[in-house]
Amino acid sequence: MKTICALLLAGVGLTGCAGPSALRSADATVEPIAVESAPATVTLVNSELRFVVIDFGDTKMPGIGATVELYRDGTKTATVRLTEPARGRFITGDILDGDPRAGDQVR
Repeated sequence: MKTICALLLAGVGLTGCAGPSALRSADATVEPIAVESAPATVTLVNSELRFVVIDFGDTKMPGIGATVELYRDGTKTATVRLTEPARGRFITGDILDGDPRAGDQVR
């Protein structure tokens, strides 16, 4: 059984060596692809306590205290002031005005 496992692992290791880089010609160049980051999006709304949670994903998050506007289908839905806590790509914000919903985008 140990011999079979060792052979399988060796076979998997060898197949990894003939990946795409081995198939590419020596003079081929790799061009980076420009990827637009997704807009920050409201993931949770607490209407009773008047706050939202926003996922900034890969986009740069504004600082605590910044005011942002939320949009849905091109129409402004709310204004939010960013507050603590901020964890990783998520931050909370106090609803200053409007009626935000999950899925609204930050601009």
